[in-house]
Amino acid sequence: PDPRKREMCLWGITTLPKGRGDPRAVAVACVMSCDPAESVREAAVDALQYGAEVGEERAMKALVARLDDRSTIVRQRAVEALAVVTPVREEWMAGVFGELRSRSQDVMSLFELYGAHRAKKQLSWREFESGCRVIGVHLPPRGTKQVFNVLDSDGNGWLEPAELAEAIQGEADRQALDNEVLEAVVDKLEDPSVVVRAAAARAVTHLNRGGDRKAVPMLVGRIQRSL
Repeated sequence: PDPRKREMCLWGITTLPKGRGDPRAVAVACVMSCDPAESVREAAVDALQYGAEVGEERAMKALVARLDDRSTIVRQRAVEALAVVTPVREEWMAGVFGELRSRSQDVMSLFELYGAHRAKKQLSWREFESGCRVIGVHLPPRGTKQVFNVLDSDGNGWLEPAELAEAIQGEADRQALDNEVLEAVVDKLEDPSVVVRAAAARAVTHLNRGGDRKAVPMLVGRIQRSL
């Protein structure tokens, strides 16, 4: 079969708004990312980028796999795509989620403390803020509403137990995937191609912004191991 047909189909996915991030399109792009033709794999990376932007974990993992592609252009595009789609969350926010996860039972008890008199156990953001002070979870004064908005997935202004549990677990999974992506991108700083190394350097700078310094110990460790 003519690889140009497969390539054009993938480009079509990226140009049609309804195709971007569609689960079927992501599945096709994952398969095509291993295509023998370089041009098809490159087009697949662009399609995977759209899938990763809407939270498709398999798209992220497929992009990470392309970092070891035999083609320089495909490796470069994969690095650039990962830099774009990996969300950058400030370090203090990650710390808050880590504290919420380690104190999950105490946090869940707030629904009994404040929500027992309601038909549905819910917390307003003011109650969430007050409750966190009671149980000793540190929330920056100007960051409480921001944290609450992340937890309140349906945006109705009330936090429910299922939302909180799902958000805490989802954040743990997200951080694990972010670390996997960062490790893989840092590896590309030693790529044989100067173009890929340059793309990786830009990506690490982007992923390391916003007060998040996860890349620093990784880079220090590599320097120490090379001595």
